[in-house]
Amino acid sequence: MPVSMKKIYLILVSLFFVSACSNDDTVDSNTNIEVNGTFTYEIPECDNSVNPELICTNFVEFVDGSTVDILIGGDIVYRADYEVNQNIIIIEGLNFDVSFRIIDMFTLERLEEDQLWLKSEE
Repeated sequence: MPVSMKKIYLILVSLFFVSACSNDDTVDSNTNIEVNGTFTYEIPECDNSVNPELICTNFVEFVDGSTVDILIGGDIVYRADYEVNQNIIIIEGLNFDVSFRIIDMFTLERLEEDQLWLKSEE
């Protein structure tokens, strides 16, 4: 009997070690997380060297638990409400649809355009 107890103990310690060492920042679709900070998207092949008024970076800034400031497809920063449902962020109150899938704490995927938005250094 003591030999099987040693095996069980070894298996339990091994499982604990493996689970403690895993570092997965990916968000499970059943997990609600708080999103914060600013995420940006650089428009590909955008060159504003001739026209500095051309905006080449879109952004979404999470102001608090229900409000965002968003600059997308133009030069107007909109303030809007948002809701997180599992791992999907839905921005409400705009004339166009904007939603993101939370990939991890540093990456959002805009669902309408299949774009990756990255968290800005603050």
